[in-house]
Amino acid sequence: MVVGTLSAALYSHVFTSAIGDLRDFTLALACFVLLMAWKARPGA
Repeated sequence: MVVGTLSAALYSHVFTSAIGDLRDFTLALACFVLLMAWKARPGA
């Protein structure tokens, strides 16, 4: 229940304002894949 509420809040406010078009989504996805591949911390 709590996870669903938090994910809905994240999607509705953060995702829809940060991801405006396909280019933004592609950049975010590429950064996420690189972070997972390198296992780097987001703030590193």
